[in-house]
Amino acid sequence: MRVLTASCVSLLQQTCAVCLEDFKVKDELGVLPCQHAFHRKCLVKWLEVRCVCPMCNKPIAGPPEQHHSIGTLLDELV
Repeated sequence: MRVLTASCVSLLQQTCAVCLEDFKVKDELGVLPCQHAFHRKCLVKWLEVRCVCPMCNKPIAGPPEQHHSIGTLLDELV
């Protein structure tokens, strides 16, 4: 998972599907392998409950060479 800010124009026109608030320029976002972006804090809370993308329900774990435990994912976000 990548962490970035919402300074990208395409991300500024989007809404976090977890909290339903629009992304702002300095917001920290978490981007999942499926390319869906969420506020980092929202995504951390979501992943504590479910290990799937809030938008498409795709499991977070990828192929074996990209496999991360939920603990590793949360560590990367914090």
